[in-house]
Amino acid sequence: MMRSVRFESDDQFIVPGNPDGYLGSEWSGFPVKFFGFTLPSWAGKNAALKDLTSTIDLATSWVIAAIVVLHVGAVLKHTFVDHSRLLARMGIGSPLPSGP
Repeated sequence: MMRSVRFESDDQFIVPGNPDGYLGSEWSGFPVKFFGFTLPSWAGKNAALKDLTSTIDLATSWVIAAIVVLHVGAVLKHTFVDHSRLLARMGIGSPLPSGP
């Protein structure tokens, strides 16, 4: 049953996390810097949109953190409860025993 549980849409939370941070900075009224370069401003200060993007940024950050915790928990479950040697198959830990 657990094989049917998959998170194929993890990226749907990571992708909005980047534009909303940029948009929030753009609507804050301060210059946006990217690797030391100041980007041209195309939007003015807008407190309502800044608050909205800050809320979206906070929510997606918590969702990403929860997904990471869920993935780590799944690895621990497979390793210590199921003894499935998941980490060994990924190249971490002791190698699988060879055949006769």
